[in-house]
Amino acid sequence: MKQTPQVLLYVLTAVLAGLLGYAARRFVAEGKVRSAEEQAAAILEQAARDAEAKVREALVEAKEEAVRLRQEAEQELKERRQELQRLERRLSHKEENLDRRLAQLERKEEALNRQTHELERMQAEVGELIQRQRAELERVSGLTAEEAREQLLKAVENEVRHEM
Repeated sequence: MKQTPQVLLYVLTAVLAGLLGYAARRFVAEGKVRSAEEQAAAILEQAARDAEAKVREALVEAKEEAVRLRQEAEQELKERRQELQRLERRLSHKEENLDRRLAQLERKEEALNRQTHELERMQAEVGELIQRQRAELERVSGLTAEEAREQLLKAVENEVRHEM
């Protein structure tokens, strides 16, 4: 039976070695799990930092784009205002020219109306003078206008006959 304690010692050593192996394995496994968890946490933190950085970068880019678009819009608005002011000045100048032309035409129309009235007055006066002269000629010659015409025609006929 001497061998029993030795077998017992072997069995006990084997059990103890198994337990130690199990404990060592468990300790290593827990260390790996803890290490994996720490790695996962580090990866998550890095991903969160990267995401925040990308969000900040996107915000900066969006703000820069907004500023650029605003500047472009302001420049376009400024150019449109300048064009509108130029067109307004041009229109105002044309209106002034038209007003001057209209005033000039109105003055010319007034002058023409005065001249027309003066011509009508003069024509009436000339017609009246002609009537007076005829009346005076008829009184002086003792002939009516018809008689004077007949005498004139006869004189012209005689003159034409003599020239032939």
